[in-house]
Amino acid sequence: LDVKDIKVVVHYQLPASVDTYIHRAGRTGRGTGQGVSVALVAPDEAQRWTALVRAMGHTQPPPSFPMDLTLMPQVVERLKVALKVDEADRGARKAAAESSWAARNAQELGIDEAVAADLADDDSDDDGALRRKRLRKHKESELNSLRTSLAGLLAQPLAPRMSRSFFTGGAVSGVALSAAASRGGDVSGGAGEGPSA
Repeated sequence: LDVKDIKVVVHYQLPASVDTYIHRAGRTGRGTGQGVSVALVAPDEAQRWTALVRAMGHTQPPPSFPMDLTLMPQVVERLKVALKVDEADRGARKAAAESSWAARNAQELGIDEAVAADLADDDSDDDGALRRKRLRKHKESELNSLRTSLAGLLAQPLAPRMSRSFFTGGAVSGVALSAAASRGGDVSGGAGEGPSA
């Protein structure tokens, strides 16, 4: 896989080996280009992250990515839905793989697929097959609903929560600091009240 001009690589899961980490991170900044590699490290992965950093010959970990902690509730909301999608998707793929396996083996043995399905299931009566079909349809519908929900959440940009009690809370403080910098450091906004020159 050779994709040109990758600017950012995000490691959603820490790789098990240094070689894999370097291979993934090396997808960005090829040749004379520049790029960024970001590893999302959960608290329970801190030891593994430290081991990877040491194995790469570094004494200090790379700098932490700056985060606006006011965004975390929105991030957590998206992650919870994404985890549900992942779990449901893996379950559906596992069921499809098991069904495919049973069909292949039934065909190789010369057994009718319906008979093989009945042998594989505990409740081989027609009611049991109907229940399984309804459950499968329900799970597919649930997965599609979760995917739609996740797509809707991901379509919304993350926005800092601003304090209604304190005007300088949240993102507004960044605007105030930027305005102060443009006035030469005068945070107060009053004439002649800033730092003396």
